Amino acid sequence: MPPRVSIVIPVYNQVELLARCLESLRGQTEPGLQVIVVDDRSPEDPTPVLRDHEWVEVIRLEMNSGYAAANNAGFARATGRFYMWLNSDTELPPDAVQRLADYLEAHPGAGGVAPLHRDTQGEIQRTCYGFPDLPTGALWDSVVHLLRPGHPVLRKYQLADWDHQSERWVEHAQTSCLLVRREAYEAAGGMDPRLFLFYNDTDVCFQMARKGYPIRFIPDVEIHHHGGASVKTFDRAEAQVLGDRYRYYRKWYGWRGGAAVRLALWSRIGYEALVEFAHLNWRFAWSKVRRGLRMNQAFTMTRS
Repeated sequence: MPPRVSIVIPVYNQVELLARCLESLRGQTEPGLQVIVVDDRSPEDPTPVLRDHEWVEVIRLEMNSGYAAANNAGFARATGRFYMWLNSDTELPPDAVQRLADYLEAHPGAGGVAPLHRDTQGEIQRTCYGFPDLPTGALWDSVVHLLRPGHPVLRKYQLADWDHQSERWVEHAQTSCLLVRREAYEAAGGMDPRLFLFYNDTDVCFQMARKGYPIRFIPDVEIHHHGGASVKTFDRAEAQVLGDRYRYYRKWYGWRGGAAVRLALWSRIGYEALVEFAHLNWRFAWSKVRRGLRMNQAFTMTRS
């Protein structure tokens, strides 16, 4: 009999956190879980951890293909009615998966359901956002973001006026822990592998929403999330997030989207350089300009 829930966990370093994640899944009250770990050519070999969890299915990729491709490889083997994205730096209480699956069973209008995330100190993590539009692209990580982080456009995108403690519909929920219907995943076509590490969750949520599968956030189910543990070990993360942002905006907004992201970068870099020049900090000023030129390479490498 097929499982109700299939869980895919991509792994890239931080294997000690993977061990804790799998231990939390071993004790789940949801019966017959299918758990698939995808080793995305992690420099830290997860084999010793996986030996202690022979009930887990393992896929080993031949090259580091990125977060989106690793998840797609895992879900290609999934057989459950519900699919769960789960990061290896999460830990779930025993009833979390069952309660999330029960919610989808009881609410046919929901395409997916997302739980409340808390960090290692017990603080609430903000893991839900609106869909980024052109104004967001032009202001995010720009001089406006630097000088006025509470700008209405940015607040709307970040859902800043919501405390993440009440149930509501959300546009984009991070895939650190997100349960969706199999048909929602299939309608979206999985994650876009061109979005190597970032914005692939934004993109897949957008695709699901366009197909009529909205996401419900329920704070009654809580998980622990270390947050970005694997990303911290990726040495090109800064350029990658900029490149993936650029590719996402080019995909949905064409040349205007690409121009918005470029404008945001250069407005901030230009302002930071001018401040250093004004204080006669020539070395720091030129370092800002050189950094901007390096970041600009992320655009040329990711043109669609």
